[in-house]
Amino acid sequence: MEFAKLVLSDNKYYRDQEISNKKMLVLAWFFATDVGCPATEWDDWIYDDEKGLETGGNITFLEKDGNNIYMCIPYDDEGFRIPEDHSEKIKISRDNLAQLIEDWKEKVCKRMPQEVTITYENDIFTLTTSNDTQNSKKSTYLILLAVIIVLFITFMKIIWYIIRNN
Repeated sequence: MEFAKLVLSDNKYYRDQEISNKKMLVLAWFFATDVGCPATEWDDWIYDDEKGLETGGNITFLEKDGNNIYMCIPYDDEGFRIPEDHSEKIKISRDNLAQLIEDWKEKVCKRMPQEVTITYENDIFTLTTSNDTQNSKKSTYLILLAVIIVLFITFMKIIWYIIRNN
């Protein structure tokens, strides 16, 4: 399974945290920098070919080819270069991209979760969210540890009291 995990930064923007490969990085950057919120400017372009067969955002370049959309980052170390073939591009169906954008609007823009994960499996991209970040997991473990210590100390005091009074 391929994946891209984005996290909410202190300034309320999403940034990539874990990416399984370069193609998933393209999709992560597309959502983090080009879609953003409220994510409405992409709705018409996906299905309306009269609005153009190619477009670009701040970082990504998209082109339509039949029912598919190919997406890439058109920059390399030497400057602007759109890949000639599709081997360096991420391929996503128009319906799947429209669903991802709809999920982004509903799950991300409206709720601003701490984590957004986009996965790719069986030719389908899916978007999930979570507020359970690594920091909150660490906080939960620390709270649990503190409770265990308090219970242990209380238990030891009870044992000490029983021993002393016998």
